Amino acid sequence: MGDGIYWNNTGDPAVLGCRRYNRRLRFGLLLRQCHGVHGLLVFAFGLLLGMLGQRIREQITGYGRLIVFRHWLRDIQRAKFKLVDLASNIIRAEDGGRLAGPQIKNIVDGHIRRIRLLRCFVNRIAKQRNRGLEQIMTGLKVSRPEAEKLLQKVYENIGMSAMEMMYMPRLCKEKAHIDDFVKIDHPEYLEEAYAEKKGIVGLTAHMGNWEWLGAGLALHGYDTSAIGKKQADDALMRIINDYRTMAGQHIYLTGTGGYEMIAAARSMKKNHILGFLSDKDGNKVGVPVLFMNKVFSFPQGPAVFARKFKAPIIPLFIVRNENGKGHTICVGKKFYYEDTGDEEGDLLRNSQKMATMMEDFIKAHPADWLWFQHLFWTRPGKIKMYMDLSEEEKKRFASGIYDNWNETKGGKE
Repeated sequence: MGDGIYWNNTGDPAVLGCRRYNRRLRFGLLLRQCHGVHGLLVFAFGLLLGMLGQRIREQITGYGRLIVFRHWLRDIQRAKFKLVDLASNIIRAEDGGRLAGPQIKNIVDGHIRRIRLLRCFVNRIAKQRNRGLEQIMTGLKVSRPEAEKLLQKVYENIGMSAMEMMYMPRLCKEKAHIDDFVKIDHPEYLEEAYAEKKGIVGLTAHMGNWEWLGAGLALHGYDTSAIGKKQADDALMRIINDYRTMAGQHIYLTGTGGYEMIAAARSMKKNHILGFLSDKDGNKVGVPVLFMNKVFSFPQGPAVFARKFKAPIIPLFIVRNENGKGHTICVGKKFYYEDTGDEEGDLLRNSQKMATMMEDFIKAHPADWLWFQHLFWTRPGKIKMYMDLSEEEKKRFASGIYDNWNETKGGKE
């Protein structure tokens, strides 16, 4: 096997053929030494990866939180991070969970806002964890202990994907050996769809290392485009987009006054794969479907582009290989938007078909999916198409309605 990064049984990364580091390295050290990531980004990854290794123990109480950082702090000290120097423990204050002053010492540059940022980050992790557990239990109908075990595997995969993202520049240089890192299980399905010269609608989700999905397809020689969400952090957005461009992807960011839709349409005319991360909440204009045992606002994009260009739709998902070495892009057989002339009915049926395909693949590879994302942000009563349905038509969604998730409860106000 050529140069690269793989994961051993302990969850530590091993770098193969790296000019400077040809040995196993810990997460934090690899981040700092190999990539020189901005301090704040390193700190965020360090905190997340510490949690992935079960180094943060969190206990929710009636007044606040108890966060024990002992092992995580030890790793930070070993890696000699310079962002902050925290005390050996940060404990819950009596006033409801705020970080008490005596437990915090020697803040680099004297910026107390970084501790506030830490608090926000930790709180966000706790909310994401609880959301993930709830969505696993609802979607898979499993007990909380089973959900906790699965969520730990999800965190481990996310941590490995974050590290691999930093390896993108090296991955692009290994184009001749791309199969060592990302292989395609059924390239013939792609070739067959490409032959139609109508473009390809790629149905995908936040599975595995989804950034390597687009990069892997592009490095295998397939023209790949996608509409991406503009991130709040411009510096981070530039890094991610530089990596995507380096691999040969064409990314059109939202928030450009509709230009992204024009650019996406042009990419279809150029016979590109246009990828849609379809497990994102479609907001008020989404299509109501049953997904993971709840009513979900499915984004209209895949159906709209498939109908407009009469293009084949191909399921495209990436999963991590069981031995920890590399990834596999799973390519499904093509299918088409079924147009009967009933615009609204067709949109509902085709969107439900795609949502079911996505759900089936997720259930086959549950540890590879991003369970803690905001799936059900838009409650059913806020989805325009759902509210336009007759009472009889709404009955098909009855199994996805719960006491805490119905037309008026749950989701975003």
